Amino acid sequence: MTFAVYSVNQNRIDTKHLFTERIEIKSGSLSSQHTVYTALKAYDNDPDTICHTQKHSVNTLTLNFQETFISDVKIVNRKSTVDVINRLNGAQVKLMRGGTEMKLCGTIDTLTGNNMLFRVTCNAPGNSLIIELENEYLNVAEVEIYGLGESKKSLKALISAVDHF
Repeated sequence: MTFAVYSVNQNRIDTKHLFTERIEIKSGSLSSQHTVYTALKAYDNDPDTICHTQKHSVNTLTLNFQETFISDVKIVNRKSTVDVINRLNGAQVKLMRGGTEMKLCGTIDTLTGNNMLFRVTCNAPGNSLIIELENEYLNVAEVEIYGLGESKKSLKALISAVDHF
């Protein structure tokens, strides 16, 4: 659990003092599936398993959850050789709400720094996350999504405030 506060002030959201927690992923899908490597393996809490698409012009992993305010996303790359690890380079992490893109949270860079663990910041409401990669196999070991838990009383007020920006 992370400690941070979300308050809407002067058209910005302050994330310093509100409790965030890991959000339960309800379901997932891949744009295509390579053999037995299903989307479920991206959120099975086992970093030794992977989800894996076939190689098409656009490849996606979509993860669905109950609508909430998402603070950040942690992505664990698959363990393999450098060439396979670098397949994830350039993947975009997008937060969606009701089928509409709310925010491009970040783009994964496997060529500099740590190429196994990535964290992107969203700070926006949503109910699904898409990891999208063009012209390369998309394979991910684990995805963890953090934000306001379902039990947070301020959730509806926060989403309502963000909608009014």
